[in-house]
Amino acid sequence: MPISYITLILMKLLKEREKKTIISLEQLSKVISEFLAELPEEQEEVLLEGKDLSEDRDYETFSYELNAMINKYSNDIFQFENFIILNPNIEMDKLDDLINSEVIQYFEYIIEQVNEFVKNRKTAIFKIIGINVNEELYDNIMSLEENIEDDYEELAKQELSKENISSEKILSNLKINIFKRNLLTYYLKENCSIREYKDLCHLFMNKADSLSCDALKLLKLKIKSRKINNDLQSNPFLRALFIVDTNRELAFAKYLSSNIEKKDKTEEISKQRYYKRVIDIIDRKVNKKEYDSIYDSLTVAKYGLMYVMDLLYRKESISDYLFMGGNIKEDTLDEDYSFAEDIVFYFINEVLEYTDMEVSKNDNKDFENTIKSILIEAYYELTKDERVIETIKNNLNYGKYHFITGLFDNIINKNKTKIKRKEE
Repeated sequence: MPISYITLILMKLLKEREKKTIISLEQLSKVISEFLAELPEEQEEVLLEGKDLSEDRDYETFSYELNAMINKYSNDIFQFENFIILNPNIEMDKLDDLINSEVIQYFEYIIEQVNEFVKNRKTAIFKIIGINVNEELYDNIMSLEENIEDDYEELAKQELSKENISSEKILSNLKINIFKRNLLTYYLKENCSIREYKDLCHLFMNKADSLSCDALKLLKLKIKSRKINNDLQSNPFLRALFIVDTNRELAFAKYLSSNIEKKDKTEEISKQRYYKRVIDIIDRKVNKKEYDSIYDSLTVAKYGLMYVMDLLYRKESISDYLFMGGNIKEDTLDEDYSFAEDIVFYFINEVLEYTDMEVSKNDNKDFENTIKSILIEAYYELTKDERVIETIKNNLNYGKYHFITGLFDNIINKNKTKIKRKEE
């Protein structure tokens, strides 16, 4: 068990936040129990080597490893009664050196598991070791975001009503809520340290992760892919399209992280164009004269996507929105749609796995596959990537099933028109 490595990591979390570098044995034991609970069963057995550190912990082993760490770092770490104490005057560089010296003591996969655990469960770890993240502020932000999400849902309902009702009242309410959001985000930037800001971002991400697992169980994919599952879980644009449910925790977490991380401007503009093209294609489908049972779901998904885009791409210095105020402008920057390649080419083959029977008897599958085809179509319209046509036509199921083959008609027909123009 990498008890010394985990202890030093916890001490670093405390020191970074200018907290006293003191951890009780009970706190350390709880963190280790949380870590073991996250491990796959076979890895836990290897790590424990037959010893029990859960409910009936082998305290002799636990104490032995702690004593070994304290003896090893006697100038910097000591134990007083039931507390482990790190020298408060230790420099961060030296603490990093201690951590790095522990890394080489364990197999790489064990260190990776610990680091992944700390990254994904940081909010829970904070609570155990006494680092307070402002959850009241989180609740206030989420309450406001819920109101903004509701405004977009009202716009969707109005469009679905097929009645010529003015949206002025809804937009007025939306503007007020956006203004309140601006005040809140301004407060965050001006009053939170970069460390507090990052910790709040982790809180949002942890909340989003806890909500995403159950929602994604409903989206069963034909071809297993851990990467695609991770994309669907962590990408707020895709979640807005596929999972017609609240997306605010993840979307706001991405908003906070966008203010910390340096992002490629070309890619961000391309993402904006890509998802705007997705919205355009949804509109084209929904505005057809014939009515389809999934058009209502497509409309709701469209407004969910608009909510995410307005949050992530609306300029805070102006009072209107990307869509309501028409702020999307053509840019002279080079376009780069490589961010969409993995999911687009995956969906081409995954969609072609569905039979007519599966789609005709399940409106939800019809909706999901339509969204997948729209993502593919948007990519093809923007890139004219010939690999899309080749991948579709080379799949053995293309042309085999009526409903699924029909989803690719727009792409194939566009390609035929392009070839005809070249011939002319």
